[in-house]
Amino acid sequence: MLENIITSILKNIFPDTYKTITNRAKSEGYQKYQSEVDKKNELNEEWRLKEFDRLFPIDGLLIGVPNEHENIVVGKVLRYDYSGRSSDPMPIVYDYVSKQELFLMTKIYVFNEELLKGLSKLTPQERHILIYGHKKDFKEKKEVISDYETMVSTLKQNGFYNELEQKGE
Repeated sequence: MLENIITSILKNIFPDTYKTITNRAKSEGYQKYQSEVDKKNELNEEWRLKEFDRLFPIDGLLIGVPNEHENIVVGKVLRYDYSGRSSDPMPIVYDYVSKQELFLMTKIYVFNEELLKGLSKLTPQERHILIYGHKKDFKEKKEVISDYETMVSTLKQNGFYNELEQKGE
């Protein structure tokens, strides 16, 4: 009751003072809210990075599915790059298919032989529809490995299965 009387007096007799007080209170409330949101986002970011590192550790094996008409990437994480626009670290991997070091900006998955088998049987267009959810007209079409046996042969030849065996997977 007394609070309502004081509010009414301030509002009617000292409108500028009332406005200053309420704006300050709103500002302090917003700052407190924003601080809590920032802290929550920081904790979420920390958890997300730990989870990413758990799934794709340095020396971990992965499968990358490019969004272009290219081979599947089967590689080992060498390091991460944190400079991209994405909030996720971008893995830099040694690709056992192309025998090159690649900066991956593709969908990535923990290596799994069954996933490799399934993806190897699909055309780049089919993979793109399945993984990215829509059809794509590829501007450049590179020659790709289009069957599981050839993929396994290439990976064996390039030392991937030796790496897999050393990791005990």
